Amino acid sequence: MITGAAFVALVMGALAYVSGDSSTFLVNLAEIIGVIALFALVCATESISER
Repeated sequence: MITGAAFVALVMGALAYVSGDSSTFLVNLAEIIGVIALFALVCATESISER
């Protein structure tokens, strides 16, 4: 799940970077950070619930 979401976010970010639109690039950068943060939250929740 995380791999697919990160791949899509990276591709969209790369396309926005090539097009030169800085606002779209910043939005896609925020999406990448959000995906990583969500994955970290899920991992933390699973590690706590396994105890």
